[in-house]
Amino acid sequence: MNSGIHDAVNLAANLLRVLNGEEDEGALERYVRQRRHVRWSTSRTATIANKKNMEQRDPHTRQQYREEMKRAGEDPVLAKKFLMRTSLIECLRDAGRIE
Repeated sequence: MNSGIHDAVNLAANLLRVLNGEEDEGALERYVRQRRHVRWSTSRTATIANKKNMEQRDPHTRQQYREEMKRAGEDPVLAKKFLMRTSLIECLRDAGRIE
């Protein structure tokens, strides 16, 4: 859902620039490239990882994952990195540099 909201905001902004004559239709092609970047670099990867973690049956592997999440929650640097990645902010900044 998060990526869908970001996607809609980006599309609306690009459409407005085209409709207002600020940019040509190349803005929509750029939007497609940005959307693809977000989809492949973040959304798809996160979905696969979440599914894998939810289906994990090995108790040792499950415990390692929980410890990793706990460690990220206790370390401000790791916590920020986790939040920047999972909120898509990091990826959207990358996408914003795509021409």
